[in-house]
This record gives sequence, C-alpha cells and structure tokens, in this order.
Amino acid sequence: MKNVFYINCQSNPWIKVAQHLQKTEQLKPVYWNGYPFMDKSDILVSKAFPDIIYSEDSKSWRGIFPDKIAEKAATTCIDVDFLRKFASEELQAIKMMDRIDYDQYSLNFQERERIYRNMVRGWMAAIELLSPKMVISATIPHHVSDFVLYLLCKHKGIPYIMPERTSFIGRFIINDDPYTIGDKLDVVFKEKLQEESEVLLKSLPKDMSDRYLKLQEDYSKGAPFFMQLENKTSKRLAHFWGLADQFFRYFKDNDAHQPLWGDKGLLSHGVIVYYKNNREWIENAHFSLVKYCYMHIVSGRFKKKMLNYYKSLTVKPDYSEPYVLYGLHYQPEATSNPAGDIFVDQRLAIDLLLKNLPDDYKIYVKEHPHQYLKQREGHTCRIKEFYDDLKKNPRIRLLDINESTFKLIQHAKAVATIKGTIGFESAVYKKPVIQFGCSWYEKYPGVLKVTDEESAKRIHSFIADYKFDEHALLAYLAATADKSYLAYFYLNYMKGSLTMTEDECAAIWTEAISTYLHRNEKR
Repeated sequence: MKNVFYINCQSNPWIKVAQHLQKTEQLKPVYWNGYPFMDKSDILVSKAFPDIIYSEDSKSWRGIFPDKIAEKAATTCIDVDFLRKFASEELQAIKMMDRIDYDQYSLNFQERERIYRNMVRGWMAAIELLSPKMVISATIPHHVSDFVLYLLCKHKGIPYIMPERTSFIGRFIINDDPYTIGDKLDVVFKEKLQEESEVLLKSLPKDMSDRYLKLQEDYSKGAPFFMQLENKTSKRLAHFWGLADQFFRYFKDNDAHQPLWGDKGLLSHGVIVYYKNNREWIENAHFSLVKYCYMHIVSGRFKKKMLNYYKSLTVKPDYSEPYVLYGLHYQPEATSNPAGDIFVDQRLAIDLLLKNLPDDYKIYVKEHPHQYLKQREGHTCRIKEFYDDLKKNPRIRLLDINESTFKLIQHAKAVATIKGTIGFESAVYKKPVIQFGCSWYEKYPGVLKVTDEESAKRIHSFIADYKFDEHALLAYLAATADKSYLAYFYLNYMKGSLTMTEDECAAIWTEAISTYLHRNEKR
C-alpha cells in the first residue's frame, strides 16, 4: 500500500474515488482535508477510513494542523535550502494571504511570514509522520496551506495530482504542475493535424463543439458558464430580500452547514471563516454574526467606491490605433496565483508588453467584471494606487468594464492574458494570444507563452507574423478532447450542469488518476 493525502476534497465524489483507488491501485488514504460544514465529510471520511487524519479547510487556511501533526511540528526545524530554493514562491504564498486579510490591514508582513513558515513546519511534520507517496487534490493548490504542501512535494519528488480546467464546463486535464501542462497534448496534437477539419469538428464532444460554434455565432452565447452564474448570484444579492433568502436557505438543513447552537454554533461560537480578525492571532480568529455582517457591509461600500474610482480613470477605446488588449484577472484566484507565477503582479505582464511592442502600440487594460461583485473577495486585492500607476503611462488606456469585449478583441492586434478564457475566445476569433501563465491552451500554435525577458522579445514578431489556422485550432481542440475528462470535482462546482451520478463521476476520476499513474510508471 502507498500512503496518499487527499486535499480540498468533498465527500462526493472523493470518498468513492479513494475507495476505488485503494482497491485497484493500492493507494491508502492517510490524510484528508475537507469541508465538514458543507457535506459532513469529517464524519463520512472517518467512517470510510477509520485510521485517517482529518483536517478542516477553514483551519488549514490559518495554519492549524491536527493535534498529532501539530505536536510533531512544534519540534520541526525548517530546511533553509528549501526556503532559498522557493523564495519566489514564498512571496506568492504571502500574496495568497490577501484572502485572509479581509480589511487589507489586519495581516502585516511579519504575520504572513510567520503563517507561511509555520505551515512549512506543519507539512514537513505531516510528511515525516505519514510518508505519503502521492497527493491528490480536487483543485490547483491555491489555498496557501496546500500550496505550501505542493512546494514541499516538489522539493521531495512526491507527485501532486490536480485538475487543469479547460474552458468547457466540467472538462479537465490531469496535471501535476500548476505552472505548465507540459507535453501532455504534444503527440496527439501532431496526430490530429493529419486529419481533415470537418472530421475534427465532428469528432469533438458535444460540450466542446457547442461552445466553439456558439462563440463563432455570438460572443454572448459562448460566455463562460461561471461568468453567467456569478452575474445571476450578484443580482440576487443586490437587495435585502435576496440576502435574507440566502441566509434562510443556508440554514434550511442545519446538519449540512454550520449549526446555530453548540460548541461550533453560529450564535455561540461565531461564523467559521478563514479571515484574520485584527484583534486576534490568526489561530484564534473568529467573527460573531454581527461582526461578520458588518464586515460585509463595509467591504461592499469599499467595492463600490473602488469601482467608481476605476470608472473615473477610464477612456473610450480608439479602434483606429494599434493596441493589445489585456484583460485583468479577477484576484484573489488560482488563475493568477499560482498559475501566473511571478505575473500574479499583473503590472509585470503589462510592463513586458510595453517593453516589447513598438512605441505607437497602446495597451488597453480592462478590469475583470467580477472584481467588485458583492459575493466575491476582490476588494482584498486592489488598491487605488494600482490603477494610478497604470494611468501614469501614456501608452496605457483603462477601459470601462462595460465596454464590449467582443468588439475590443475584433479590433486588437493581439490579446494578452495570464490564463483567462479570453485567451481561448480570442483564438476562436482569429487573434494571436500572448499568455503569461499556465493554461490548457498554452501549446496551441496561436499562443505565445511568455515566462521571462527572453521569451518576451518574441512578442512583436509573433504578432506581426501571425496567420490564423483554423485547422490547427480544431486539431488542438480534438487533442484536448482526447486527453481530458468530464466530471465535477472541486466544491461540486458545475455539478448541477452535468447529468451524471456520483458513481459515474467517481468512475471517471478513478480512470483519470489510474491512467496518470500507469503512464508515469512507463517513463
């Protein structure tokens, strides 16, 4: 048997996945990080695997480990070579803690550094005690704690398996590196290039061909599912009755969420969240219901103020001038951290564009439409000075959120992104794409992936020499279809849009992980 950690895994479908893999691949679950107030996974996981160590996600965010591991961590000394090797990634982890710092001033640098390094000690202790041969995660490591675990796994050569989402609902590629998809599509892409375009289009699964054709027909029809979902949620929460409805629906089934009463009850203990309260150490931080509601009111006012400030700096686009469109990513989120690596600071990506394009080229920067939604945490990752610094450069134009993205893509010389769906959309609309992070489409020939100054030197020539090749795009989509799977996984995201049972979903995940294992055994 090989010991395995399961990270960010809900009970559905992951308990069944773990049971299948234990039977077929001899993978024994020894550590589980989950969401007990969402799905009773603390009870269900312990019942399925009696000897397992279980950790609540809200505690993991704050660097709180289960007692056995915490006891070992207290006497664990950090490997200084590890800190030196991953110094850049430590800054990424510190940036991830913006989510915890809900009011932007409760978590200073010293506290963030302490949390990070205590997490390093904790995971070093867990690895020493439990000797995992693999980590299986339901999402890319972006929750600080699991990112630290990923770094230690990379340092020690322990595989860390994660899904790389595509731009199609529930479709993912099995990956083991948040910074690149590697060569997973290379061979099959070359094979698909030998097939006729009509054959390639007909061979695509319905979910992929439908979105591809809808994008060609009408940009709004091909809008990403999550964008539509978030917009609906935002409208519902925009008024008092929408908020009240959500509150009562949350407690409709007390057993499935945080209870009202008891040691961990909402009214007696406070709201269980991962945020830092400025008056308490992170380990003890908690919020009363009144404080939690007040915090949301204050953050809502701040988001509105920031959005209005951004709008005051925007200008109308001039479609007659040469420009590259850069769509800002919503932050904090995995799409920029860790997937963007150093470009989590999005100004660095814009700097490289400015440096490597002719002086008459402008950079059109458009804020993400979800940055200031009521239900999101976007207020933790923007300050007014971020916009001020961009505005100072005469070659940068800030555009209103409501400007037509489709029209901006149509008239752009190229589109730049870290890994956003705007990159795939722009490829469909025959535009060259400059990419600064990891994405499923990074190996498509119409994409230039920029990772450093050397690769950035190719930006202008890549745009100037670009010729759209629909056959290559269809071949790449067909290769993606061959190497991807369709299932729900992280927080049951998109489960409602996929018509499959838990057993069917578990079977798909079991197949995906087993295939990964067997492929890597042959290498």
